Amino acid sequence: MKTRIVWVNPAFRHYRVPVYKALKNRPSIDFHIVFSASRTLPDVVDLACQELGSGAVALTGERVFDLGLDRHGLSNKGFRFAFQKGLLSTISRLKPDVLIVEGFGQWTPYAVLYASFKRVPVVVSYERTAHTERNAGFVRTFYRKVLSRFVHGMVCNGIQSKEYCTKVLGIRDDRVFTHGMAYDSRFLVSLSQDQAGTQSGVDLRSKFNLQGLVFLYVGRMVRTKGISQLLEAWKIFSDHHKDDVTLVMVGGGPAFADLEETIKLNKIENVKLPGEVKHQHLPAFYKAADIFVMPTLEDNWSLVVMEAMASELPILCSKYNGCWPELVHAGANGWVFDPLDKTLFVSALEDSWANRHRFEKMGQESVRIVKNYSPGHSASSVLSASGLENANL
Repeated sequence: MKTRIVWVNPAFRHYRVPVYKALKNRPSIDFHIVFSASRTLPDVVDLACQELGSGAVALTGERVFDLGLDRHGLSNKGFRFAFQKGLLSTISRLKPDVLIVEGFGQWTPYAVLYASFKRVPVVVSYERTAHTERNAGFVRTFYRKVLSRFVHGMVCNGIQSKEYCTKVLGIRDDRVFTHGMAYDSRFLVSLSQDQAGTQSGVDLRSKFNLQGLVFLYVGRMVRTKGISQLLEAWKIFSDHHKDDVTLVMVGGGPAFADLEETIKLNKIENVKLPGEVKHQHLPAFYKAADIFVMPTLEDNWSLVVMEAMASELPILCSKYNGCWPELVHAGANGWVFDPLDKTLFVSALEDSWANRHRFEKMGQESVRIVKNYSPGHSASSVLSASGLENANL
């Protein structure tokens, strides 16, 4: 008889779907994902339904209440409360053998309540780190500690997330598993083989007049991504190299207009702003670049770093990004720096310039590293956290 796993996640992004499918494809697993149809992006809903069939269960009529929440600022500034009509009845109808929940908030308390009455093991999928949770406060942290008492296992993105769970929340080390984040390399491979509807890297270099060594940033234009710090360091660096370097900043967001104004007022040269780009068109930008830079001031684990690595790019990564211990090996496939220290930021840019002759080899190392973060690896971690090691066979 198959083990039924029900994953409760009100809103997820496209990169989660390959992991869900990897679980669904295990012969001994009957997998279902329960989510909010209103908060999950329409194209992601379509993808989930296409890949999972009846295993994708969309609920409607969710009510969300935000209290002092700043969606574009630092974490833990405010609270979000969510009530989903029919959530408990849906879980009850599916009769899970294992419940997986996303984090500690929103739908999680309801799922844990069900699991407590039915004596069903609960696994928490968790992304946060001690850095992102530095402003969590006593009440939020105490609540997480209490809820952790009902948790059978945790699956985290990486070691920094695991350290927060064990050292701050007090969860036993042997119950916390890493490799929760996965990247599906088929995304770039399929788009590279079929360039219909998108541009090649060569086309983009011509279109945007990209000169010399091309540094690429991909992400939201919000202050927490470190974009102001990037421009400050870039001005110093590019003044030394003139037309030998170009910075491409892909993305949209509330800080985009301020970004344009900063570039203009400070006469920062060699910066291109293509604006927001659909995800399926990103491979061309990765192909046009020579190196990827992520200057974030706060991130759990940046998927774009994995995409850039799969595109054979070396990485310049902020130390405030939770993924760097696993993904960025200093000198081998990139550099780790502090974006809040302008001198160190410029030094990292200069180090990459001095080692540009090694970029091809470093890019190959990036590909080797990121291969260990496949949907299959992530699915195995979920099963181990659920006490279903035999289902990995």
